[in-house]
Amino acid sequence: MADEAVLAVQNWLNKTYTGIPGFEPAPTDGHTGCLDCIIKVTTQKM
Repeated sequence: MADEAVLAVQNWLNKTYTGIPGFEPAPTDGHTGCLDCIIKVTTQKM
């Protein structure tokens, strides 16, 4: 079962960071588990 809050974050991540080198889009399925997406983006911004 998909979580609407997780799906919203996945969509936000993809909308916000698509086009930034090294970002791999998060799956938009509403399921947790894309920690790599968040780690890559936050470490690139530091």
